[in-house]
Amino acid sequence: MLSKDARRSIINVMLYKRSLKEVSDILGVTPASISKYKSGLMHPSDDTLRRALDVLDGEELRIVARIIFNDLYSGLQEFIAWTSSNTLIENEMIEKLEKLANKISSLAPKRTKIIVQ
Repeated sequence: MLSKDARRSIINVMLYKRSLKEVSDILGVTPASISKYKSGLMHPSDDTLRRALDVLDGEELRIVARIIFNDLYSGLQEFIAWTSSNTLIENEMIEKLEKLANKISSLAPKRTKIIVQ
């Protein structure tokens, strides 16, 4: 689940290269809704964000990927701190996080080791 700030940031990425009217047409919402997204009075739904992702170009997608990553990373850090301080972390949670970490590691480009002599 993305935070409200991340959702607003994704809309702002779209608005950098497009008018408010263009973004509202693309997302299938009213221009008033886009204005409310920008101001934080409303937040785009998951479906609206999916439509946004479908039209973003390469650079916009890189920016949005960073927004989503930072939001998820921050949320995961908060979750781990909370579960740890309240002794709520379970072995199943740790195992799933380890599997996810292994999957992420397998996606990373191979790192070459530099040997200094």
